[in-house]
Amino acid sequence: MNLMQNDNNEGTESAIKEGATIIIRPYNQKDLPSIYEIEKNCFSESERYTRQHLEMLGDFKRYFFLVAQENEGSSIIGYCIGVLKSSREGTVGHIISVAVHPNNRRLGIGLELIKELIKQLKNAGATNFRLEVKMTNKAAREMYRKLGFNYVHILRNYYGDGKDAVVMKMME
Repeated sequence: MNLMQNDNNEGTESAIKEGATIIIRPYNQKDLPSIYEIEKNCFSESERYTRQHLEMLGDFKRYFFLVAQENEGSSIIGYCIGVLKSSREGTVGHIISVAVHPNNRRLGIGLELIKELIKQLKNAGATNFRLEVKMTNKAAREMYRKLGFNYVHILRNYYGDGKDAVVMKMME
């Protein structure tokens, strides 16, 4: 898989499977309806962000909000959001949300979104990375392990439905 970053901030293209291309680019406000549809398809009502919350995250410049689409002008098929935070461990790149439409999973889209998000957070000063993932989401936990994330601890009743989260970190 070849990942190329455009210097003009128009997006990143990557071949996912033979003949398929994905563009990863910064969020813009016209993406909101598609992102909210993905949110509704990926998360239960108690877990998902409201449309207003997603819009707010997109408006704040301190958040890194990336979207994936199959081709320029096509619908959004995934997104991820991260933010820089200061801690006693240094500057942390906190990955706060990743979602890929169910029809487009297992194609490497989530992996490419996260890799690009980590790259951007690192360029902005992150020296380590953190995320929370639902304990029952084995596929996501495995993907994060492949990227170099390690288990830190469990947060009991973290999600609105009472499910536990695993905190994972990656040090640079």
